[in-house]
Amino acid sequence: QTRIESDPIRWIDQGSEVVSDIERLEIETGFSSTLGVLVEANNVFDQQVIDLVHDFAIDAEARTEVVSSSSLVTTLSKILAVNGATPLSPTEEDVYGSATVMPDDIRNALVSYTDVNNTPNNPADDVPSSMQLNLRLAPASLEERAVLVQDLRNDLQARIAALDIPSTSILLAELPDGQPPVRAVPAGLATVGIGLLENLEANRAALTYLALGLAGLYLVLRTRSLGRAVLALVPVFLAIGAGALIVWALDITLSPLTTVSGPLVVASVAEFSVLIMGRHIEERQTGLDPRRAVDMAARRTGRAFFTSALTIIGGFAVLISSSLPLLRDFGIIVTLNVAIALISALVLMPPLLVWADERGMLHVKDHEGTAAGEGSGGALRLAAAFPGSATPLAAVGVLAFGGGAVASYVAADTSTGTPVEVSYASIATTTTSTTSTTTTTATTLAPGETAAPTTAPAGPLIDPSQFPDGAPPGGISPTLFELLTAQGVAGNVAHCAIVTSYDAAGGEQQLIDLGLLVPSDAALAIVRQAAADCGIAAETIDVAIAAQFG
Repeated sequence: QTRIESDPIRWIDQGSEVVSDIERLEIETGFSSTLGVLVEANNVFDQQVIDLVHDFAIDAEARTEVVSSSSLVTTLSKILAVNGATPLSPTEEDVYGSATVMPDDIRNALVSYTDVNNTPNNPADDVPSSMQLNLRLAPASLEERAVLVQDLRNDLQARIAALDIPSTSILLAELPDGQPPVRAVPAGLATVGIGLLENLEANRAALTYLALGLAGLYLVLRTRSLGRAVLALVPVFLAIGAGALIVWALDITLSPLTTVSGPLVVASVAEFSVLIMGRHIEERQTGLDPRRAVDMAARRTGRAFFTSALTIIGGFAVLISSSLPLLRDFGIIVTLNVAIALISALVLMPPLLVWADERGMLHVKDHEGTAAGEGSGGALRLAAAFPGSATPLAAVGVLAFGGGAVASYVAADTSTGTPVEVSYASIATTTTSTTSTTTTTATTLAPGETAAPTTAPAGPLIDPSQFPDGAPPGGISPTLFELLTAQGVAGNVAHCAIVTSYDAAGGEQQLIDLGLLVPSDAALAIVRQAAADCGIAAETIDVAIAAQFG
């Protein structure tokens, strides 16, 4: 029932500048991480898929845990949104058109295409097969985020199940039986963190039980006695159990690193009890009775393993001074467990050994005829075989510890998961693109008013034919003229662009004063606009600028 700190920010130094910056960023932006949703289909630009992404994003943003969303569909939806009106999803034409004109680096981050005919140099054959939707999440713990992700996953599956897309659709080709026409799953670092937390919580106790089972199994096989194996594990049981109770009682939040403290304590603490028990049996072999033997064992061995235990405690106690909560919590838990184990080995093991020895649980046998514990001349030694009841008890111990180890392993979450491979038989779709010779000017109207769109001729705003083919007069005009004509711009068009830029700036000197020779963004903006007004493509003017300034 102990809690694991699931916020990675809490694992590092809380006084560091990094934490301060992260907290400031969360305050200013309102979100702390993003959750990606990968949508896959034969054609994610199908209207039903577009509607699915749009409606899902609208409902997701209505949650307090989701600050906003971004994707090709949702961005267009927000551009088209009208205050007070019902939000509508963009059409296929809207999405196709936007994907065509957007920069490559943005398109590659939002949409992935499948080359249907395996013709890399023919983009016309590429079909959009996957789309990414990013949800910006408000600050929350991984436990809270796990609930959100599961709700979103269920919502997606319900929407996909409600789709009415025939498997033989021209946009969504025939798919194998059982494969949905659309697949949408949450992905990214948020889901990785949730998976990490779930795995740690599921296997924290199983790791400790497995270590105890394997240690007990080895001790039974090595000592050939169930009694000795159980006695050797008493300090380990006490250390792990008491440590867990103290953590629970003090409501200490554990870090993920402390999940391995259980097996570590089993490995290091069992040494104490094995040493003192082994020394006790050696003293019994000299003929001492149980009480005298344990006194001699404690006197001769106690200081040695006490020093060893203090070394372990000191080594882990150093971590308590760490500024990293991840290491500090680990040092506290391990130091606490080792200290409890040391105390139990020193205080409880001696009387337990005497009690068990007097009842024959250690299986010490007198092969010279002297009863165990009587006189000092008996040749006592560790039983070489299973005398009496030792054989069935040892067998029971093997089965018990071995079964416990197997049960712990089986109960643990050891699955690695099965990767889901989605293979869609994409079909190229034909879209008709018409280049319009007119542009539509949108006018904001009052509610209820309607007006026909006004059109204006497309093309250059200034007719270059009215300008001569040579360079205009001026100090830098010949240089500008040469740069433009070197890119294939007609002389009169170059003349038009130069003169228009001078007019916009208020003259050649004013354009130079704005920083054309540097160049400055303000001066280049005037040049670009003048070039566009005279019909020069933006790519052409950019190449000319790059040729001059690099």
